[in-house]
Order: sequence, then C-alpha cells, then structure tokens
Amino acid sequence: MEIKQYDCFEGESVDLTQAEAVLREKPDVIILEAPADSEKDPSTIFNNYEVYEKPIEMVLEYQKNLRESSSKFKWVESDIFLYENIVKLWKEGHNVDIYRVDAPAELLKLSTDSTWPGYRMTEPLRKGVEFKWWVYVYIRETIMTKNIRFILEVPRYSDRKILIFLQKFHWDNVRFRLENNEDDIFSYYFSDFKDVNKININDKVQELENDILYKYWNKVKGLS
Repeated sequence: MEIKQYDCFEGESVDLTQAEAVLREKPDVIILEAPADSEKDPSTIFNNYEVYEKPIEMVLEYQKNLRESSSKFKWVESDIFLYENIVKLWKEGHNVDIYRVDAPAELLKLSTDSTWPGYRMTEPLRKGVEFKWWVYVYIRETIMTKNIRFILEVPRYSDRKILIFLQKFHWDNVRFRLENNEDDIFSYYFSDFKDVNKININDKVQELENDILYKYWNKVKGLS
C-alpha cells in the first residue's frame, strides 16, 4: 500500500495541487476531507460502478454545487478541477474509488462563522486556541480516523496507491490516532487544558452551550 498526502490551500484563490496530483499519481483510491454520504459508510456512490459506467451526471451536479459554494469560499472551486481530473482517469479506463471521510455538514458549518475560534487559520497551533475549538477538531478527527481505518483495512487496497486529501494538520493527527492508545490520544488533544480531565470532560463540553457540538460529542464518545 502506497499512501501520499496532499494539501489544498483554503484561501482566496484556486489551488490545483490536489487536482494535478490525481493525473500525476493515478491513484486507485482518493480520500477526501468532505462530509461522508452516510455516517456508517465513507464510500461514495461512484464506487458502486465499473470504471466505464460511472454516473458522470452526478459529478457534473456536484461541480455545479461547488461553483455555488465557491462564491463565498473561493478555494472550494479547487475541487471542481479535482473531480474533472478524476473523470479523465475514469474515461481512460483507470478506476479510482472515492471516499469522503469528514464529519457531517451540520458540524462543519460551525467553523464557517467568523466568530468561531481558529476561524480560517492556515496553520492551527496547539497553544492559545480555545477548548471549544479542540473539542470540534477532536470530534471531526475521531470520525476521520474511524473512516480511514475502515478504508485502510479493505483487503483489495493492500497493494494499491491511496491519495489522502486531508489538510496536513488533520492527517498528522489522524496518523497519531491510528498508532496510539486512548489515554495518549486524550492527552494529545486536551493536556493544555489543566482543568479538563477524562472524568469531567463531558460536563465541560456541555458547559460550552452549543447543541450541535454536544450532539456530535455524544456520538463519538468512546471512539479512539
């Protein structure tokens, strides 16, 4: 199994790094930092079709939605070119399975508020970021880790090339989680908050008074 990670700069311009990597690397699997279609399965509907039978019209519809979103967040337009190049590989007979491994859109929308701690940070730092932000990141990366572990354990991918299109910050954290135990993971995220421990953290999250955050915190509790 060959795994490579590529960033996409989330700023006020289009970044073709990931799109260009698709044509250069010709991967068998692409893992996207995007909400999964199902909380139980990170696979996309495209994986259900043979390479020459992919529902291209669904890609076009998705690209249309991306164009609409890019009016607010310009970097989203980068994914239009990403999908365009995936389709090119399909048309050449090279199959690419696509997975979306992030948390549901309901949770992700929290961080699109300019008042959210760490809003649009290009280099998230451990020091000085609020507890609420780290709870949010913990929830997202718990879901990412569960989904990526599932993908990496698919037998047919054991000798395939996988491209990880998570931001490096997320991928570094997910790799740590894949290789460490529950206590180390808890310390990794929350050791800077001296008044937070494994016994009281549920109460601390509830005290944030954010119903969506608390909803998904309860969904991922107990997952490492």
